[in-house]
Amino acid sequence: MSFLRAFQSHKEENWALPVMFSVTLDLRIFANNAEQQLQKKGKGQPGEMLEKAAEQLMSCFRVCASDNRAGIEDSKKWGMMFLSNQLFKIYFKINKLHLCKPLIRAIDSSNLKNDYSPAQKVTYKYYVGRKAMFDSDFKPAEEFLSYAFHHCHGSSQKNKRMILIYLLPVKMLLVS
Repeated sequence: MSFLRAFQSHKEENWALPVMFSVTLDLRIFANNAEQQLQKKGKGQPGEMLEKAAEQLMSCFRVCASDNRAGIEDSKKWGMMFLSNQLFKIYFKINKLHLCKPLIRAIDSSNLKNDYSPAQKVTYKYYVGRKAMFDSDFKPAEEFLSYAFHHCHGSSQKNKRMILIYLLPVKMLLVS
């Protein structure tokens, strides 16, 4: 991925983050569409395209996570949560939830974890809550999913419904 080399070469700057956001989002969507087309035609292994996309996204994540040279305002670390969210979407789709754990650890240990955009934090908490639910960690799942629900934009009815699909069963399990 030649974009990755260009992104990595700008050591003391993060001006390319919006470009990286766009490129990686498009890559995930493109891989998902390619996956669907291949499955319709009965070609390729399930999850193959998404796994390849995840490898590229993970390379970008490593560049962002390892950026220790720049001041915090110029750090590529600002891209970590966006990339984590894109990777979560892939890992949940291909049922490889164990790959979420290193991303969660990286974000939790980041000094920026409270400073990312509200939309990114809501998406992150939603996926971390779902992961906790699948791990039978119901109390943390309830905390993460409740955060996502209460901080989700009011006009995002579809997202609120998606959160409730997991939040309500978790709350019911905690009451019983």
